[in-house]
Amino acid sequence: MSKSSQLIKNEPRWRTVLRKPVGILGIIAGITLMLPGLRLVQVIADPGTGSAHGMGYAWTLHQNLSPRYETWARWWLEQKRGEVLSIDNIAGTEWPLFGSVFFLEATESLQSRWKAAGETEPLAYGRGAVEAATDLVLHPSSAAWVKQHWGENYLTHENAFYRMLVIRAIIAHHHITGSTAHVDLLRSQVEGLVREIDASPAGLLDDYPNQCFPGDIAATIAAIRRAGPILGADYDAFIARSLRGFTGKNAGKLGLPPYFAVRKTGLPMDDSRGCSNSYLLISTPVAWPAQAKDWYELYEKHFWQNDWLTAGWREFPHGGENWYFDVDAGPVMDGIGFAAAAFGTGAARMNGRFDHSWPLEVETIALGCPMPGGRLLIPRLLSKATDAPFLGEASVLYCLTRTPAAEVDSVPVRKSLPGIVWAALAVYLGIGSWLIWRGVQRLFRKVANQRSETSF
Repeated sequence: MSKSSQLIKNEPRWRTVLRKPVGILGIIAGITLMLPGLRLVQVIADPGTGSAHGMGYAWTLHQNLSPRYETWARWWLEQKRGEVLSIDNIAGTEWPLFGSVFFLEATESLQSRWKAAGETEPLAYGRGAVEAATDLVLHPSSAAWVKQHWGENYLTHENAFYRMLVIRAIIAHHHITGSTAHVDLLRSQVEGLVREIDASPAGLLDDYPNQCFPGDIAATIAAIRRAGPILGADYDAFIARSLRGFTGKNAGKLGLPPYFAVRKTGLPMDDSRGCSNSYLLISTPVAWPAQAKDWYELYEKHFWQNDWLTAGWREFPHGGENWYFDVDAGPVMDGIGFAAAAFGTGAARMNGRFDHSWPLEVETIALGCPMPGGRLLIPRLLSKATDAPFLGEASVLYCLTRTPAAEVDSVPVRKSLPGIVWAALAVYLGIGSWLIWRGVQRLFRKVANQRSETSF
């Protein structure tokens, strides 16, 4: 018997007992890491990634998210969570509605092209989720926090953020289902906001008292344009006039609309930032296509960051802060903002800038840790567990399903991968393979050792 065989034969019994379960756990851990890596390879190889067609993974994510979203939305409404949350709980009050609109508009986009894509009709498996998300946005209990801000006239005065979400939810619901059940509410909101924005001194409204975020007004104006065909109305003249709220003295130092402004004067209170620019540039190709092109070029000049490791949108212009955090921006690391990059994917797609959306889309999946069945682990963990558990996944789905406005010329893609994607692949596939290999070694070492012993 060899010296090594004698040592193995005399090893402590506890190590022999533990070898098999440790080996099995190693194999399971390795497979768990390998699966996201294989999904990432699929996304990279998918010709739809970084194109107007859109990656195939978006359909998988939607199919997985729909039943989960329906269950949670129904629970949230039954519990009347909107009535018990503090007015200061921004994530708890805003995110459930925001996420529901993102889910609805993503479904709307997929529903419009399921036949061409050769996929299962979203409405066939997602009708319950569509109805639940719409109910959540429109139900009076979901508006408890805005009632505290604006009183009982919350649907007829200012309150741009909430009313914009109501309009968008109704439009998406109508386009998905063909229902006209909420058209009267849609008409009253659209016509009321048109009058208020026209009458506003600077073409802006407040989201909350003394809180004016121009990005939300741009989203409101884009939604009004989309509502026109449903209502049989032409709002082109109003939309042309409404550009005054974002240009001239109302623009920031870089020529981009500010993150925060004074409603009455339009003067910027906080200059443009990545989170607001990315969000704004999803809306502007619908509202003002020519202006959107100019703004996107300015955004690219002052905020786009592309180096050997990452590609993405900065939260602050070049030379600004590199490390930061707040509820709108999310974490900012080495200049790149979480929200700016996430919504910047949608902005790039809406503006036909697939040279930007390609690396952003791949990074989104690489850093999102796609799980078996279609879930995205990291966006799920970064969402608010009780009141908006699926905001992260709904936001990713929303951005991945944006398609260029008709007037936009698409930019061709040069498919180079940032270093962080290669690093993610190394973790998923490299470490995963190593864990499987080590697990198999541990699992079968005893058998190999027994065979070795019998040979002597």
